[in-house]
Amino acid sequence: MITPESAPSPKKFSSIRKWVTPLTMGTFLLTAGTGLGLFFEVEWGLVKPIHEWLSLTLLAGALLHLWDHRNSVLKHLSGTWGKAFVAAGALILIGALLPITGGEEEEEDEHRPNREIAQTLERIPLASLATARNVPVDSLVIRLNAAGIANATPSSTVEQLAGRDQHLKTKAMAAIFPGSKNEEEEDED
Repeated sequence: MITPESAPSPKKFSSIRKWVTPLTMGTFLLTAGTGLGLFFEVEWGLVKPIHEWLSLTLLAGALLHLWDHRNSVLKHLSGTWGKAFVAAGALILIGALLPITGGEEEEEDEHRPNREIAQTLERIPLASLATARNVPVDSLVIRLNAAGIANATPSSTVEQLAGRDQHLKTKAMAAIFPGSKNEEEEDED
């Protein structure tokens, strides 16, 4: 129980601490939650934009929080563990920012035709895809149902069935184009 003697004096709290600490905690919670969503490939709704924009708010809150607690922070950084964790974090950040894979722009340009082809195929009705693949349309519907994509009809498109869920689109396209060399023979049986 807090008594008047054990309560912190008002002088110990800075004016920004009242709102910076709750701001940091709230944005951390949102950034962590949306980050987990992105890790598990949740790509619907506002997960990605909220994660990206609130991470800036988290950064601002964390910097102000560090400034407000600078004496404690400096005390922690004077120890071995504080230096080790900060150095490890800095090295990981530097490694993450290095263009080891050739850069995102190169990768995007390299894969753009494939993406455009996939997006086009996602808009074509299953009956037309079946004709182009030389397989019965019922076979595609069965494959989609087996992949967990229900309500497929010959007039359905992958885009209609999966909506904005990229993971579901990928599953649907993998069901329609399984890559097996013997699939036509199997479908004709």
